Amino acid sequence: MLRTSDLLGHHISVFNFFGVWRSKDKVKDLQFSIRSFIFIYCIGPLIVASIFAAGLHQTDFTDTIISPLYTANIILIFLKILNVYIKTQKIEDFLDQMDKVPFFPEAGEKDTKHSTVQKVRFLPIILAVLFISVSLVVLFAPVVLGKMTTARSIPTWYPFEWEGKFGLCFVLFIFEFVVAVTFATLVVTTDTFLACVLLIIGGQFESLGYRFKDLPKNNATIWRTKFKTYIQDYNSICKLCKEFEDIFSGIILIQALCSCLLICLSAFGLGLAHDIETFLRFLTFLLCMLYEVFLTCYAGDYVADKSKKLLFDLYSSSWPDIPQDCRKMLLIFSMKLNNPIIIKFGIIQNLHLRTFTKVVDGAYKLYALLQQVPE
Repeated sequence: MLRTSDLLGHHISVFNFFGVWRSKDKVKDLQFSIRSFIFIYCIGPLIVASIFAAGLHQTDFTDTIISPLYTANIILIFLKILNVYIKTQKIEDFLDQMDKVPFFPEAGEKDTKHSTVQKVRFLPIILAVLFISVSLVVLFAPVVLGKMTTARSIPTWYPFEWEGKFGLCFVLFIFEFVVAVTFATLVVTTDTFLACVLLIIGGQFESLGYRFKDLPKNNATIWRTKFKTYIQDYNSICKLCKEFEDIFSGIILIQALCSCLLICLSAFGLGLAHDIETFLRFLTFLLCMLYEVFLTCYAGDYVADKSKKLLFDLYSSSWPDIPQDCRKMLLIFSMKLNNPIIIKFGIIQNLHLRTFTKVVDGAYKLYALLQQVPE
């Protein structure tokens, strides 16, 4: 039988491949630790330092912007995967608890399954396409323009002379290709993992709403039994939301703050682009950052919307035909539903679509401030 967490199987497989997902098996955990050490503590910091050093050697202003853009984005990716690596056990416990909450009910099963699973599978594809576009533009622009031996695809500094040496440039191109694909895979996996978890929680709220509407009216004993079970499911989903905040709220806050800066710099560099290659670099990067923030905010808004709809679903049941004591139970619970579940991050900030507009607004204010700086 398909478990709810099986919808996240591809994400966990990627985490396992890079050694980010720790295992209870000591042999596997040792293998994952070796892979994570090579990637997180060796290759990753080396790439960050190399890109940062390349920015210090740039003379063109737009090239000077590209380096901090890439550096900040890679650091953000590492913070996300470190969060997963450190909190693997908590995430596994969280997924186990999520499996215990019914996801596809008998009533309205097709609607719930279709809407939630399609979102979980389709929305990440858009982000993947955007980052693949960035990788293709960044990697193959120098090759198409015939600059393979004079310019690097990724602004990376190397402690040796490579210009004019085709063989060495080809090896460096392969290396940069692997780096770009690796980071694109990780950023898509980490971002969509958070969004997919929230979409699944929203689907569980939707499933619960179907069951509320389908409460029986002819048998008070069955009504009480089912209603108490549904209340337990609701409390379990609320607990999942709290655990999600404990595990991921910090990294969501960091992403929101960094996204303001990255969107601002991308827009600023886009306005200064002097050729089609630079223009496409900044444009695709800007679209990726906007959708990256939008995806998480949309998923958080989806949870709040389905939680808010529960009160309407409860009211849509056959409550006028049930005994008075059952109606009292329903009334007390409906008072609790008056306060919908809203995912919070950074202690006070709510995760919904208005958060996306706040991030864009903050980026625009920074952009307007940069525009006032004399050239």
